[in-house]
Amino acid sequence: MKKLLGLFLVFLFLYSCGPKQDEVERIIENGVEVVINHLEPYKIKGEPNTLHLEEEFKIDLQSDDIAEIGLTTISDFVVDSKGNLYFLNMRSSEDVIFQFDRNGSFVDSYVRKGQGPGEIQFSYYLRINIQDEIIIADPMSRKLLILSKDGDVIMETRLGSNINGVFPLENGNYLIQKYLRGTNKNIRQFHLILCTPELQEIKVLKKIENPVARPSSSRIKGIYSGFAIHPNFVWCVSKENIFVEERERL
Repeated sequence: MKKLLGLFLVFLFLYSCGPKQDEVERIIENGVEVVINHLEPYKIKGEPNTLHLEEEFKIDLQSDDIAEIGLTTISDFVVDSKGNLYFLNMRSSEDVIFQFDRNGSFVDSYVRKGQGPGEIQFSYYLRINIQDEIIIADPMSRKLLILSKDGDVIMETRLGSNINGVFPLENGNYLIQKYLRGTNKNIRQFHLILCTPELQEIKVLKKIENPVARPSSSRIKGIYSGFAIHPNFVWCVSKENIFVEERERL
């Protein structure tokens, strides 16, 4: 009896250490292989462990109603504290910011394309500050616009040369991304700078160097690739600290 029990345990040990049968379940959906994950999520006592997403509304750029208001493509978008959405469309020949309410209904459009007061020539992002004011920087015209949620210009500030990114912080200060060319014409320096609400420099937080891209006729996201300003810094802001690193080192 003991010998049989010993043989059984040896067999069980060898079986458990032997090659496992492939239990990965795969299916094909629309010509794409999908791996089915049967693992149960980790459960925390007293906390929900499933995520359910329900569609509340959809803004379809292919619909006639959306095309009629001029929103044919989206360069960037932001959401304020009330759930209102603001879309940037730099391919528009008229207004470039389109506002929708929290239910997905179109409200208004504003900020015309141009070189006059309250107008911009080019931008690739929107930001919302803690007061729900819309911030848009135009490196081409070297200006910064701060707008109310109704599209009224609160402030228009002249930007210094080579500034290509202005990002608001909760305390009213700004992070500014600036690029410079040093003595080596083939190298471009990028600085991430902490500035006051008046855009005066407080401290340079990080410096990196990149080779200068050659002008090209190919377009990347609507920008000529030779002159495209790619995000070089990654940062995270808490109430008391700013964490900064180079994107390529993450």
